[in-house]
Amino acid sequence: MQDQSDKLCFKTESARDCETAHQKIQSYSAAKPLDLVILDLSLPPAPQLNLYSGDDLGVCIRGQFPNTKILVITSYANSHRIRQTINAYNPLGFLNKQDVGFIKYVSAINKVLSGETHYNKTIMCIKRWRCKL
Repeated sequence: MQDQSDKLCFKTESARDCETAHQKIQSYSAAKPLDLVILDLSLPPAPQLNLYSGDDLGVCIRGQFPNTKILVITSYANSHRIRQTINAYNPLGFLNKQDVGFIKYVSAINKVLSGETHYNKTIMCIKRWRCKL
């Protein structure tokens, strides 16, 4: 059986700050939507656009492209911040950087692309309010 990741082909774009990410998001439309966004919460802000973190971009993406699959990757382990992210725009995937290696990262992308939810252990622990890490 061939691994599904061998069949994937991506057109990728990247941004290192909220302003650049917002500009790139605005270049898409309903006719040319975003399929997947891998979003880091720690992006430098763009106060002039009222974008202060990746969370603000996530809300923007969800509003403009409700069917776009969002995979959040963060080093945050603050339970309030993680719950706030989940409640604000419900990403299909959510990974803590300390828990993810290449294989787990690829697996998460595959799951999210197929419409499955994928939260890693740290995120699930925080989401459920009980932790045994």
